[in-house]
Amino acid sequence: MLNNTYFILLIVAIGFSACVDRTFDEPPINGEDPNISAEQIVTVEDVLSHYVPGEVVALDMDKYLSAIVVADDRSGNFFRSIVVQDETGGLTVLLDDVELFNKYFEGRRLFILLKDLYVSDYAGLPQIGYTPVADGTQTDLSRIPAVLIDDIIIPGTFNNEMTPQNLTIDDLGFAELNTLVEISDVQFSPGSSGTHYADFVNLNATNHSVEDCNGYDIVLRTSGYADFASALTPEGNGTIKGIFGVFNNDRQILLRNLDDVNMAGERCSNCAGIRGVQDVQNMVSEFFEDANDFDDVDKSGWSNINCAGSRLWFYRSFSGNGFAEMESYQDNADFADAWLITPPFNLSGVTTLTFRSAQAFYRHDGLTVLISTDFGGDPAGATWTNLNPDLAGSSDDNYAWVDSGQIDLTSFSGTGHVAFRYEGSTASNTTKFRIDNVIIE
Repeated sequence: MLNNTYFILLIVAIGFSACVDRTFDEPPINGEDPNISAEQIVTVEDVLSHYVPGEVVALDMDKYLSAIVVADDRSGNFFRSIVVQDETGGLTVLLDDVELFNKYFEGRRLFILLKDLYVSDYAGLPQIGYTPVADGTQTDLSRIPAVLIDDIIIPGTFNNEMTPQNLTIDDLGFAELNTLVEISDVQFSPGSSGTHYADFVNLNATNHSVEDCNGYDIVLRTSGYADFASALTPEGNGTIKGIFGVFNNDRQILLRNLDDVNMAGERCSNCAGIRGVQDVQNMVSEFFEDANDFDDVDKSGWSNINCAGSRLWFYRSFSGNGFAEMESYQDNADFADAWLITPPFNLSGVTTLTFRSAQAFYRHDGLTVLISTDFGGDPAGATWTNLNPDLAGSSDDNYAWVDSGQIDLTSFSGTGHVAFRYEGSTASNTTKFRIDNVIIE
């Protein structure tokens, strides 16, 4: 009996020892890199040496790309793909699977076997993936099938830090594509600040404009599936980090999460145009007559300023009647934010504002009428109050004039300016608006 007991205890002890020993065979907490010789390792630059824009090229290399994940799909802003980077550049890797962040997370080094992969681009953005797929008009890359991912990608160590390049918008070019960048002294353009990052209701992606204080801008694109799509874009100035990309001729930034945005500083102003300077008036009366069609509105004392886009309010006429008009249809810029502002007037001597408006080809409510008592020439630096007049809208016929009604100004004091602000975009919000017969008395 003793011998049997001893024998059983010995087996248990050996089994326990074996369990303990196996724990030492697991990778350490920060992972470990596979035993791959230096001769088998290539860089992003080596991969891109095979890249031909618009073509699908077989890499046909029995070698591994060693690079660090700089963007994964955790937030939902990247879909069935990750972005990897080394000291020579970056690439998007197409993977036919979801929740990739569980294994291929930011900061992890990967070793990607290239012999069965291809390099191409999507609208100018270099990427690697699996076999070519023809859709009748062009040839694209397929994603690496889920069942093959583990055969092609070998995970390595964790917590590899990739410091973003600190660049200006104007610096960003081909060499920075698919890399982590940081841009300082930037802000969301007026038409994009204080709005949702994306359409989280219909799950549509949204392009916002981010501008620097030198007048350069770049698209910030966010998926409607991003877990921060419903958050509001900040209204201050600061820094933004993200992956630099391109879609045809549009340069863009994709955020990994909201930690990539830090804009709590004071905004700078890029508002430019015609700034009127005139003594304070006791009344304002403007009918926009005697001007050439399509010339920018340039009336004595009036300010005609754009804070986004390339257009100002311009003169138009029909059947002998002149008026001011603004629209974003076929503008060269993605967004428009144009202000037509009255001369200064003494609020102690006036009581009402009246005007009329018209719209055509309705797509959005793009006209706002506001008043400020501290406007000093820069709309972005003033405090504005919406006057809520009756405006031409979706229920009105094209070009039908709508009276504003009498707008009471008696609750304001000091020196006033009334602004007619147009906001639109070339993508969808293109309604044409007209104003005429502006009287403050």
